[in-house]
Amino acid sequence: KEKLKELLEKLKNANSDLEKELSRDLELLKQLELEQKTEEIVDEIKNLIKRQKELKKESEKNGSENSELAKIQEKLKDDMEKLKDELAKLRQKNNELENKNTIPDTKNIENSINEHMKESFDELNKNNKQNSLNSQEEAIKNLEELEKSMEQMISKSDQNYQIENIETLRQILENLIILSFSQENIIQ
Repeated sequence: KEKLKELLEKLKNANSDLEKELSRDLELLKQLELEQKTEEIVDEIKNLIKRQKELKKESEKNGSENSELAKIQEKLKDDMEKLKDELAKLRQKNNELENKNTIPDTKNIENSINEHMKESFDELNKNNKQNSLNSQEEAIKNLEELEKSMEQMISKSDQNYQIENIETLRQILENLIILSFSQENIIQ
């Protein structure tokens, strides 16, 4: 009867350890998903910057058709809206984590980008290329600022992850030493 109680206690402890391990693994998986999503967003921002610069270059040419340029600007604006949604989802995923990352507050920049893209679109429809070019330039600057903020977040997250790995390794080594001493005591 004592052995059965002892066995049940060991089983209970093993189950508890397994739950902790699964919980930690799930947290790590969520963290990796967040990092992957952040990198995808940075790639999308880089793509938007490239396309906005190409539009600006086309807008500077004299023979370019304003209605075509306006269509391209509208598509860029729509893609920026999708990017804003992705950033909101990223913030939501971060809130679900136990160990939250510091996501920069970029809502003002995002709104500014949208505003400048809309102004550019409106000015192209009014055949006012110079004002459109100014708005495009501001949108590019804001996109580059957004990219920089997100890349800094990735860099900071990587540093924190390395520190956590060092801490975990230290804990493993401490446990190994304690276990080694315990085994020595048992042998003696």
